[in-house]
Amino acid sequence: MSPQMRQMLAFVMEAADPANLPPSSPGRITLRNEPLARLIARAWSVRAAQVSGPKWMTEDAFDIEATFPPNTSSENLHQMLQTLLESRFGIKLHHVHSTAKGYSLTVAKDGVKLTPAASRRVVSAGTGAPPPPPPPPDGMLPGGQRSLYTNISMHSFAAIVSGMAEAPVVDMTGLPGKYDVTVDTSRDTAESAGRTIFDVVRELGLRLESGKVQIDLLVVDQVNRAAAPN
Repeated sequence: MSPQMRQMLAFVMEAADPANLPPSSPGRITLRNEPLARLIARAWSVRAAQVSGPKWMTEDAFDIEATFPPNTSSENLHQMLQTLLESRFGIKLHHVHSTAKGYSLTVAKDGVKLTPAASRRVVSAGTGAPPPPPPPPDGMLPGGQRSLYTNISMHSFAAIVSGMAEAPVVDMTGLPGKYDVTVDTSRDTAESAGRTIFDVVRELGLRLESGKVQIDLLVVDQVNRAAAPN
């Protein structure tokens, strides 16, 4: 990728209510070498394949250093990133509903085993540091990891699962609350060598039912190739 195709963008996200994008460190998020299409996918909690727009959006890459109030919830960060991308790239898009092969996230027969949210913090289990952002919505975490996501809705949890299940996941649980959810796909011992996100979901009293699901496609109608300055 040529140097002019990669831009370094330093942003300050100050909006009080703009997603399920855990920060890289308290008050800061860092994304490296990200095509704009993938940034849009992260911000709107969809897979990169669900974003349609100019071809250059999958080629031109950006580095983002963004700061925000340290007590911002993980879910609000998504809306903040949406606002940031809309203002700096002049993005205008519309939503198209379609069907695709994927999974419905539902409640298992024996009921859920979820912990109601106790706080708004997002921390990585065992380290005291925030977890990395959810994987790009295109594949499993390499090697797996153990992270605790706090105060998240089932809609946001479905977006996390989608990135690990390599297919769209739609929340059909009907659960309106917020929860503290541990996602443990670490495979560093013989006992956990075959552990997947499907195991995590089952242990939470949830199910992933394969079939046709309604998905949200994002069609980018307008976008500037160069970001507006700070």
